[in-house]
Amino acid sequence: MNKDEFLFYCDWGTTSFRMYLVSSASPERVLQSFNTDIGIQSVFLAWDTRIGRAERRIDFYREVLLKAKREFDCLPSYVLEVVPVLISGMASSSIGMEELPYAWVPFTDKDYQFKKINADQNFRFDVFLFSGIRNAIDVMRGEETQCLGLLSKESSPFTDQENILFILPGTHSKHVRVNENAIIDFETFLTGEMFGLLKEHSVLKHSVTDGGNGEPVDEKSFLSGVNASVNGNFLQLLFEVRTNALFKKLNACQNYYFLSGLVIGTELSSTRVSGIDCMVLCGTKKLNELYGMALGHLFANSKILVMKEEDVNASVILGLTNAYKNCMLYNEK
Repeated sequence: MNKDEFLFYCDWGTTSFRMYLVSSASPERVLQSFNTDIGIQSVFLAWDTRIGRAERRIDFYREVLLKAKREFDCLPSYVLEVVPVLISGMASSSIGMEELPYAWVPFTDKDYQFKKINADQNFRFDVFLFSGIRNAIDVMRGEETQCLGLLSKESSPFTDQENILFILPGTHSKHVRVNENAIIDFETFLTGEMFGLLKEHSVLKHSVTDGGNGEPVDEKSFLSGVNASVNGNFLQLLFEVRTNALFKKLNACQNYYFLSGLVIGTELSSTRVSGIDCMVLCGTKKLNELYGMALGHLFANSKILVMKEEDVNASVILGLTNAYKNCMLYNEK
């Protein structure tokens, strides 16, 4: 048993951290995984506030990786400590381990910018950082790996000739356009962040209440918000959330879904679907439900596929596997 038999894959986002241990021979089979909310942002702030930044930045981040490795118990610790780590997402950003330049669109898994951080006496594992991508006005780190991973699945429902729009809901939602297995363009929307600010830190926080994960979505209120977003002024409509409560038109839970519909509808109603053969929704179970409802309402005649959350998570592994293989080929030249 040696380190070359295994690989760690890490999807390190701004506010999330997901690590997977896989067999090098069969990377599609996850041996064990570990998730936490210790994202790049919190790690950077912890390092940045150290007196004099005494510890080397890369070492500070590698210490986080080493602690995460110790959460795995399916293999002896002496093996796990030397297994290489492949990282996509925000680890290659300005607040990450080391900033790497963005690759430009059009982009395939052969176009990654990458950096190998060699093992040393304190950290006995190699780290491979993979960059994000950019266009003239936008940037993306991590989601490109998911999209390319989904395209490379053996059982992929897509054809090479299809024009695909991947929709990845989240704090910063992404709309990613793919043609012939290459990312040709993308857009970012601050949907999740805006919704969080409005419901928690604005005057509207007294007018909305989340019913909780166990409560069903109030479809009527949600679609009412989606409909309003299509033709209304977003800033004016936000105050309607306040008057809904003031005039007792909606209770706080119904108003929560009205606000959600407004924000998601504003994102989706501007979507350019001309020339798109298929829209592919890639979110969590709850976000897929909401976005699926809104997409079906706004684009009833369009082909819409909803990916399972576990397939989207696994796509990171497939995407990084292909990127890693291409990097190894590059190093051999």
